[in-house]
Amino acid sequence: MEHILTAAALRVIEAARRVLSQSSLAGTDSSAQGSEISASDWIAEEAVFAAIIEEESVAHQRLVEQGLDIDDLKERMGRTGSTPPGADNHSWAKNDSEHGAWGVSLERIIRQARHEAHKSSQPEVGTEHLLRALFEIDGWLNDWLAREKLTPNLTKHGMGSANMSTLADTPLEHDAITLPEVAAPQNLTAVYRLLDASANRAREGLRVIEDSVRMIGNDGWLSRQLKEMRHALSSALRILPDDALLASRDTPGDVGTRISTTAEGTRTSPADVVAAGFKRLQESLRSLEEYGKIIDGYFASRIEPIRYQSYTIEKAVRLNELAHKTLDDRPLYLLLTEKMCRQPVGQTLKAALQAGVRIVQVREKAMSDRILLDHVRRVGDLAHEYNALVVMNDRPDLAAIAETDGVHVGQDELTIAQVRRIVGPRMMVGMSTHVLDQAEAAVRDGATYIGVGPTFPTTTKSFMEFAGLDYVREVAREIVLPAYAIGGITLENAASVVSAGATRLAVSSAICSAEAPYDATMRLMEILVAASHHKD
Repeated sequence: MEHILTAAALRVIEAARRVLSQSSLAGTDSSAQGSEISASDWIAEEAVFAAIIEEESVAHQRLVEQGLDIDDLKERMGRTGSTPPGADNHSWAKNDSEHGAWGVSLERIIRQARHEAHKSSQPEVGTEHLLRALFEIDGWLNDWLAREKLTPNLTKHGMGSANMSTLADTPLEHDAITLPEVAAPQNLTAVYRLLDASANRAREGLRVIEDSVRMIGNDGWLSRQLKEMRHALSSALRILPDDALLASRDTPGDVGTRISTTAEGTRTSPADVVAAGFKRLQESLRSLEEYGKIIDGYFASRIEPIRYQSYTIEKAVRLNELAHKTLDDRPLYLLLTEKMCRQPVGQTLKAALQAGVRIVQVREKAMSDRILLDHVRRVGDLAHEYNALVVMNDRPDLAAIAETDGVHVGQDELTIAQVRRIVGPRMMVGMSTHVLDQAEAAVRDGATYIGVGPTFPTTTKSFMEFAGLDYVREVAREIVLPAYAIGGITLENAASVVSAGATRLAVSSAICSAEAPYDATMRLMEILVAASHHKD
């Protein structure tokens, strides 16, 4: 069984891969003059060492213990070109694919590091084993250190007066390395067959989800997240030998193709299709991860974060669907503040509810907790008569006690995860956002809806800057989670907010301060309905 790379070692390899994939000097198999080191080996070894000295880990410390200055090493590498000494520059070919010659060279380093870990009876491959592998390979690193004259007596067996064994805390004997036993070829064929089938299922499941989010949901941000996951999966799968996967494929002989259930033949909605797609994806990723360890531990380590990412995206996609079921017929959101009301607060609320408001937020900063709790309950009793939802502003503790339908928090309040610990999984959680990054984070974290603003200067809050209509347009293009434009929206400017792409409005003084709250609410509803019909 192969040794798994530590998190630090994985970061080193990933950093080296990124450098190599972006390099225009991915080497051919031609060798440097006077050297048996191929150009691709040279570049790969240099990239790994550069990553090692950037990663503060065991290898980093070993170099320091040998008296080497890390900043000096970085500076020297910055001055030193990648071309091997004496090499003909025309023998270097541009090859940006990680399947080029350097890809083989990088895998060679990883294999040597695994050998080093095995020799030292270590269960994992650390950065110190990667470093030692570079010395054992006797390639670029030894040559470069000698050319830089960092120590006059540098060899594989010594670094100045210190023995190289301290680099890995293991002896450096050059005895034959005994490799771990591997499965018999016939067993590997079966494993490759399983991996091929799991890879196909994972790709299919991911594509089904992405198509729904992009074509049906029209969600730009989530579509990009799924596309990036698909590319990460494709990149990881390229580590497996394609010829072995194809040779092991046996679709006609797969007994699973003849087994089906009634449930598999029925889907009642796109949401059902997406839910099934996520299950197919995650089950397949788990098989790839577990059985992939038999073939290549590094491959398995690349699959694991994709599996975890799938859980996060599933949460965002499916909560998005549930949010729309809850809020699709509630486009006008009343932010109820007693001191803003020209009429008695109960009278104002009843008029707004009669005119079509179906979600109300209790926003009171000056009331004591006991008075506020009683107030919230009274608002809830009236609102629920009109099938309206009640949201508590900023206070998840009172929301839980009053059993409101939701709670709303801002960027400076508790996070969505922290709010959930107080109110539980079923209550709506809204989040104020002022820039697109915050909106995307709210979707990822599982918000039920977002506030988008402030759109205009407002009488209820003070802001140094205003997100404005440009932010409304950004969210309309990128985010499908229910989003309420908020901040200074009045009867006079509401149409311009809707024209910018908003399909939901959150207002306070436009209704609370109106002489006729019913008429003001009706006018806002008309603006929203007209925009909805125009969009259709």
